[in-house]
Amino acid sequence: MRLSVSTLTCPVWDAAKACSFLRSVGIQHVDLRSIAGRTDLWDIEELASDAVFRENGVTVDGISTSVRIGSDGVTGSTADGEQEFEQCLELCARLGGTYLRVFAGDKDAADGPAPAEVFERIGRTYRKLCGRADASGIDVLVETHDVVSSSADVLSLIAAADHARAGIVWDVRHPLRHARESFEYTAEKLRDVVRLVHVKDFAGPPDYELVEFGTGIIDAEKLVSILTSVGYDGSIVLEQPRVASTGKPAPEPNITQFAAAFRPHVPR
Repeated sequence: MRLSVSTLTCPVWDAAKACSFLRSVGIQHVDLRSIAGRTDLWDIEELASDAVFRENGVTVDGISTSVRIGSDGVTGSTADGEQEFEQCLELCARLGGTYLRVFAGDKDAADGPAPAEVFERIGRTYRKLCGRADASGIDVLVETHDVVSSSADVLSLIAAADHARAGIVWDVRHPLRHARESFEYTAEKLRDVVRLVHVKDFAGPPDYELVEFGTGIIDAEKLVSILTSVGYDGSIVLEQPRVASTGKPAPEPNITQFAAAFRPHVPR
């Protein structure tokens, strides 16, 4: 396993500042979500090449996109979700990344067709996106999020896609918060399909509210032990947004505390 940080944790930093700070706390991998307050990463001059990452000794693991696969097609942060996917795919390949994170599911699925029919339609689109990524050797990973937070739902989606490039980003908060699954349960259920792990710290029930990293319920040693038990050997990515009600803490303490908590258990 290795440690990585999503730039959602430091969304207004440019890439050079993010890389410099990550190296200062011993982290050599980054997951790209936003740079200098922008999510249109493909249009950011600093990312026109991998120079800023090479010069700072930081590896781009992949890109956490805003692309969502719904039963009616692909959407994103821009008007054309399909084009956004292609732009992210090209950028990921250029920067040496190995995955694109996407979302899936319709927020209003409960009012629509039966879930099996929804997953079948989404799965067909998901399979097409995986096919587009195949030539680049890039995985297209659906996050446990929103209406596909439970292990059963994401496994249904993977089965519907039926493609080697399909896999799961396990955001450890969402199955617990939305489906009341324990970490142990989710890890075991997803052991064959989880290819990336996003962590954030949060309080306990009933609301599992976001808190400054190191002040919530995340136990680094226990989580690493659970991941080891199911054979996981990928990145553990800090994706710690600021607490919505206060806008705090700043990125530095979140990243520093994440590194301090996980470094004794993830030496790479």
